Amino acid sequence: MIGLSFGEILLLGLLFLILFDSEKMPELMRAVGSFLAKARKVLFEAQQEVSQAVESATRHKDEFTKIANTSVAEIATITPPPAPVISLREEKTSVKKISRKVVKKVVKKLKKATPGKKKAKRA
Repeated sequence: MIGLSFGEILLLGLLFLILFDSEKMPELMRAVGSFLAKARKVLFEAQQEVSQAVESATRHKDEFTKIANTSVAEIATITPPPAPVISLREEKTSVKKISRKVVKKVVKKLKKATPGKKKAKRA
């Protein structure tokens, strides 16, 4: 898998024993094992996502080719849905209502942001 000979593995083992205390070795190996398990899990999930994407692309291949081969005459026969009819008067009133609401909100925020000035009483 990695391409290490027995001697190289033995040398690495001795190096780990020298660098890390023999009492800490089991803890280190557990940490390495859990890291490898998590890495394998992430890799497996990525492979599944890629295979699902490939399967869905092949499933929809026929639909894509059908759409691509649709002639311009066929497309011209498709009628778009009708646009909603709004009178100009309704549109103006809705814009006015929205703009009033926005102005009121801005004024409220400005009043909150600026400290209020108290009126001085005249003697």
